Amino acid sequence: MAGEQEVLGPMIFFEVPPITQARMLLAQGDASSVTRGQALLSQLLQHVEAMHNTRKTIQVLALQAWAYHLQGRLSEALAVLERALVLAGPSGFIRTFADLPPLATLLQELRKRRKASHAADSKLDTYLQRILVAMNPQAAQAASLDGLLRQEGLEPLTDRELQILRLLDKNLTNKEIARELVVTSGTVKVHTTNVYRKLSVNNRRAAVTLAKTLGLLAAS
Repeated sequence: MAGEQEVLGPMIFFEVPPITQARMLLAQGDASSVTRGQALLSQLLQHVEAMHNTRKTIQVLALQAWAYHLQGRLSEALAVLERALVLAGPSGFIRTFADLPPLATLLQELRKRRKASHAADSKLDTYLQRILVAMNPQAAQAASLDGLLRQEGLEPLTDRELQILRLLDKNLTNKEIARELVVTSGTVKVHTTNVYRKLSVNNRRAAVTLAKTLGLLAAS
């Protein structure tokens, strides 16, 4: 034990190998290796948190989520992963998660559960979606907007409704949107009502927030 404490001294966190070693242990997949990897990660987490090293804390938490998942401890895996995302969100780290393919299933499960529980943090949901897109860019590029909406159980928007949605994001009034599109205010109101109905929301703020979460609009 004393030898282990010496190996995990403070200076070790200026090097990559400990985290890499833990990742290699998890990649082996057998119960013994995963247990050893989890033990190493627990020690690493204590040290990086004591050093207030946020980036390495995020890396360790991401690996811990993978370890818990390998051990069949899904609830703990999702809790640790969400903690990592909350820490990483303000800095917008993508590769930390996207470079760990085993996390894809966990990220999708977390996204599904957050949606089912009507979690209110739209920024976190948008960030989570960006990571998932980065993990599978080919699929993201191939997917149409219609397919994305259907995947979410929503009705596809027409081209005009998408135009309306983009202008709603600019905080334009119905009259201003009407002038922009050279239509009547009544026509804008009809299209806006259709957008709300198809996205299952009841106001423009909710429509814009959901559209950004789904990637239909660029996140501000």
